Amino acid sequence: MNTQTQIRKQISINYGLISGGIGVVFSLMLYFMDALYNQDSATQWITTLISVTIIVLGIVAYKKSNDGLISLNESIKLGLGISLVSALITCAYMILLANVIEPDFYNNLFESGKAAALEQNPKMTSEQLDQMVEMQKKFSWVAYPAILIVNLFIGLVVGLVTGLIVKKSKPEY
Repeated sequence: MNTQTQIRKQISINYGLISGGIGVVFSLMLYFMDALYNQDSATQWITTLISVTIIVLGIVAYKKSNDGLISLNESIKLGLGISLVSALITCAYMILLANVIEPDFYNNLFESGKAAALEQNPKMTSEQLDQMVEMQKKFSWVAYPAILIVNLFIGLVVGLVTGLIVKKSKPEY
């Protein structure tokens, strides 16, 4: 394994740990503030902004450690690597949250979703709401692959855009 690959791997791990760690701390903050179940768009934007910022910082750190040189391919790999590590930490935290910290997490989440669905569609019957909740319970496992896919997509897009902006190749003579 060459030096650039080792550096890219180390930066992906370090910045992924930072991103995942900040995400866990942010979620715990919401939990202690009793705001875990009312996920508004501002919370989702903040979480995404944290991820994007850390991916960009990781790409810039790699460029600095590589004498100011970075290719688009390396930038994309860094974005995906950082996102993968962060997503794995997030999934592990979600499993811990749902099984240890807040064992009623999914039930509470479904109940808050039930209330939101009733607000959006007041004509829904209680029978329809119960069916909706039962269907959500059956497919709650989908949250983990979804976390992974969404994080990797964000990493791909951020790595691509950042790479297009900061790429710099060795000058050819």
